[in-house]
Amino acid sequence: MQDDLAIFIALMREGTTGRAAERARCSQPTVVRRIAALEDRLGLTLFERSAQGYLPTDHARQLEPLAQRVAIARQRLEDHAHALAETDNETIRVTFLDDFRRQMLPAFRAFGATWPGVRLQLIPSYRMVDIARGEADIAVRGRIAPEDEGLVVRALPTPRWGVYVAADEARVPKGPDELDPAAIAGLAGPVGRLLPFERVRAIAHDAGHEVMEYPSYSALISAIASGVAVSVLPLAMGDPEREIRRAFIVDEDRAALPGLFLVGRRSALRRRPVRDLFDGIIASFEAQGDCFAMRPA
Repeated sequence: MQDDLAIFIALMREGTTGRAAERARCSQPTVVRRIAALEDRLGLTLFERSAQGYLPTDHARQLEPLAQRVAIARQRLEDHAHALAETDNETIRVTFLDDFRRQMLPAFRAFGATWPGVRLQLIPSYRMVDIARGEADIAVRGRIAPEDEGLVVRALPTPRWGVYVAADEARVPKGPDELDPAAIAGLAGPVGRLLPFERVRAIAHDAGHEVMEYPSYSALISAIASGVAVSVLPLAMGDPEREIRRAFIVDEDRAALPGLFLVGRRSALRRRPVRDLFDGIIASFEAQGDCFAMRPA
């Protein structure tokens, strides 16, 4: 029943069996089969099948909040049991923004040396996960700090951003007014709506140019390195790349830049390994403060 509830919650959120399977970490046929079994057990139709996906019925909408509470309560019970057992034979799931993997590595290495029996499942992703329900134990998230009494949230250093060009670019712009509007590129999806991207996108649009949008940071960096694009990147991501160079710092009020937060499930942090990793990630980011502050190119 519990696995069926997890699949039910995933399908409520995602709307299609394919995306629900990815969130629930199972196969698409399993989603279809378990939802049918759940409906049969409850004697209710939870989803209307259509070409657009699985549409929740009123019954499903009424049951979802209770299913969420049951899933969270079960996760808290498991966390508490792990804490009482005080075993290091466990797996800790960490989801983080791939932009800042270099800042995470020292914490992961130190943790591995201290807790050799604990496995880390690393999930670099921009998809929002439900930490309270155990989709991850620790998360590095950007933009908005979550508010939930079941979560512990710590602010990390705010990343600074810069405009980057190819490493062999002969003419390096010194400010926004020197950017070639036709070469400005952005990032597709919600991340591409962050303020620094919007600032350079506006320069292109004001000059009558459409902005080429790339599906990932790695694709955007490749475009910059090849000389076909200029764009913005967090300093922590752009500065270590050898095939691109920083042209100038994005001149923004620090308070207006998207923030960065470390989030942990409060019940999971009762477990010593999870708490140790959480503290280690904070220390790692603080020790690498120069990756976030303005410094010479």
